[in-house]
Amino acid sequence: MARRLAIAVLLVLAGIATAAAADLSVPLLEIDTRGGGDDSGTFALSSRILCDILLSGGTKFAAELKLGLDAYGAEEGLMFDELYPAEADDRTDFRLRGAAVTARDLFGSPVSVSWFVGHSDLLGTGDDFVRRFGVLPFASEFRGPAAFPDGIGGNPMRWYDGLYEICGTGMRVEAGTGRSFLSAWLYQDTRLGLGVYSGDVRALVVLRPVSLEVHAGATSPASDWGIYRAGILFHVSTGSIGGILLQAGLPYIDPAASDPLGSDRIFFLFETTLRFDPAAVVVTFFKHPGWYLQAPTGEGGMMDCSVDLRIGDELRHGMRGGVKTTVGFDSDAASDPFTLRAVPYYNVIADGVAWNFSLGIRIMPYPGFAPVMFEPAVSAKTSF
Repeated sequence: MARRLAIAVLLVLAGIATAAAADLSVPLLEIDTRGGGDDSGTFALSSRILCDILLSGGTKFAAELKLGLDAYGAEEGLMFDELYPAEADDRTDFRLRGAAVTARDLFGSPVSVSWFVGHSDLLGTGDDFVRRFGVLPFASEFRGPAAFPDGIGGNPMRWYDGLYEICGTGMRVEAGTGRSFLSAWLYQDTRLGLGVYSGDVRALVVLRPVSLEVHAGATSPASDWGIYRAGILFHVSTGSIGGILLQAGLPYIDPAASDPLGSDRIFFLFETTLRFDPAAVVVTFFKHPGWYLQAPTGEGGMMDCSVDLRIGDELRHGMRGGVKTTVGFDSDAASDPFTLRAVPYYNVIADGVAWNFSLGIRIMPYPGFAPVMFEPAVSAKTSF
């Protein structure tokens, strides 16, 4: 059913785009295939397909419609398709990601006003500095489903990506200059249900070599005295030497809780990059938050430290290889609080497709069985 609906929607969108001279694009198409085994010795492949489809058009008044496909465990979905179609559809998430209509330069001013439904903006990733100010990309790779294939709290449909994401139905107001950009959102918060409203504000400032983002928000009615959040992103570039990135915040502040500002509620990522052309070292420390996107994670006691030794650069050389070693610690684990994982990898960009080949090696706790210890993976990402 989900696939038939997807095909029908795509045909309708293609017709609309052709008739109205709108732009139909695919900002993301990613296939991520991973291998793994179990104690019985069975080695199997499992793939995840991510696809975003964007229909946009207009200049003074702009409109866009974004659809998203997330097929987790695609092989199982295909296997169940003939015998268990309901289970196959459960593994395919095809839905409206968002829609928005924007009035730019309202009444001759630098202000833009949008009315949106669905997923709107990611806060605290660093991506907007590239899009709005043209700075070189500096966002951490410790994000998204590729970095968290097991998801959050064992849910593969959730992952960490930035400090917060606006999602709901409401209004966005934006204005900016050459060095700064301000945004404000007022919306019904989809994650908390009908009749619950949120407001968020964000400021982006670029004073090269420094990029700074701060945001704050509130939600009501929720809990006894509302729910609040705040965060900061700071990046300083040292040119050819490297850079320092900080993402920190409290994604969920509940004044009625017994410990509203406890350490388990903190989102904290610190990353430093040192380049020794053509090699580089990237060290990342990530403290998992106990709450993320208005929901508990069960990971408030978890921390990761990753060291990525790499040679090459995709943007400059078209390829990169290296070894990423990650040490994890979970203070709430009943046993084996430490984990150790090494991942040799090779990335290459060819004909507009970014390829990643890797071999995950579980070192600690020692699995003691080769099919469980090794996790090969291949992913391909593109846009068109």
